[in-house]
Amino acid sequence: MRKKSLLATIFVAVVLQLSVVNHFKIFGIKPDLILISIVLVSLFRDFKLALALSIAAGAFKDIYGIGAFPIN
Repeated sequence: MRKKSLLATIFVAVVLQLSVVNHFKIFGIKPDLILISIVLVSLFRDFKLALALSIAAGAFKDIYGIGAFPIN
């Protein structure tokens, strides 16, 4: 159950990153919600789970991004 909720959280972070946060700049820097969420998962959960979620986050970002699939 927790793995599914973490995967849903990563998916929401990817959607927000690609749609909303991409237009914000704080002192000229764009925050990366995907990186922040993966780092938080890796700090509080198992390494294997964080690795699997980071691969899933990269795949989500490639699938829902604008550019070519493997190049992001």
